[in-house]
Amino acid sequence: MIMDDLLKIEPQVLSFPHELNKQVSCRIRLSNITRKGVAFKVMTTDPKKYTVRPSWGIILPGSCLDVIVTTHCLKALPPDQQCADKFKINSVFASPHATTEDDVRKLLDEKAGGHVLACKLGVIFTSPSQVPSLAAEESASSSIASGTEYTNSSDSDLKMDVKKLLDITPSELQFPFELNKEFSCLLRLANMTENHVFFKVKATHPQKYSVQPKVGIVFPRSTCDVIVRMHPQTKIPVDKECKDKFLIQSIVGSPRAINELTPKMFDEPGRFVEEFKLRVVYTFPSRQQSSTNEKLEAGSSSNASTLPNINSNDHEVTQELDRNESNVGPLFMKGITIGLLGLIFWYIMMKMLPLIWYSPMAKI
Repeated sequence: MIMDDLLKIEPQVLSFPHELNKQVSCRIRLSNITRKGVAFKVMTTDPKKYTVRPSWGIILPGSCLDVIVTTHCLKALPPDQQCADKFKINSVFASPHATTEDDVRKLLDEKAGGHVLACKLGVIFTSPSQVPSLAAEESASSSIASGTEYTNSSDSDLKMDVKKLLDITPSELQFPFELNKEFSCLLRLANMTENHVFFKVKATHPQKYSVQPKVGIVFPRSTCDVIVRMHPQTKIPVDKECKDKFLIQSIVGSPRAINELTPKMFDEPGRFVEEFKLRVVYTFPSRQQSSTNEKLEAGSSSNASTLPNINSNDHEVTQELDRNESNVGPLFMKGITIGLLGLIFWYIMMKMLPLIWYSPMAKI
């Protein structure tokens, strides 16, 4: 389902296998198909019956996020496998400064004038035989958590296999640095295994950054996007270098432990924790670009200084043309006078030549 071209939500109906005294989970995938960040919040008609992680958040443009809905242990089966519970997902375009749940709540407040879109999802219960893949998935994950799958393997083989839990991109966080501006960076966690993987994100300077979500789960062969926001900075770091680092811890967990996911799970003794470190890099405008801008400014100022000389030369040329135009009249009159004098001289010569020629002949 597409919410007016904001979010693509799958599936449209949440299907849970009904098993007494067991927790079961379902995944909702939210895909942002816009060019802006989208804030969302998940609500249900029976919050005491379900746990939603995360229940709110911001999805960057072109990315997706998995929301995990877990049912508490059922004491009795619903009649005719019918369920009247509903889920509602509200979404709205996110502002650049929305980083906390209160900010998202204000954005989704319809009374504040925001254009909030809503999508409703139904809930159904199915028998375990209709969802063998989920049952197999839970049994495989629980066997991994108890260690029975690796009884015939050595510790080194186990560590080699566990190190392939998550594929994290990019390998470093790059933030464009500008004073008094907030910037974001996207981390994509890809689960490379057939198991559920829990993760936790830590920073050396947590007051400088905000991470959403800090703790979460990545389903088998799926991805999860983590948004890291750098708060506005008021000072340029020494040598323009950043020494901040992030640590991503991941462990293999069971789907039944989703409701008990806490940061303390990663500190339990005897549990293997995969760790991945990322450094933070600031990018500044290149010096070549700044020097080019300076040259352009200098060139424009020099051109502006030569404009008066060009104007003065144009003025001199104009005066010279005016002088030439003023001298055209007298020269034209002189030409006409000379032409007339030439005609008169030619006329006189034509009259006098016969007299001069015939006068000697008359005497002879």
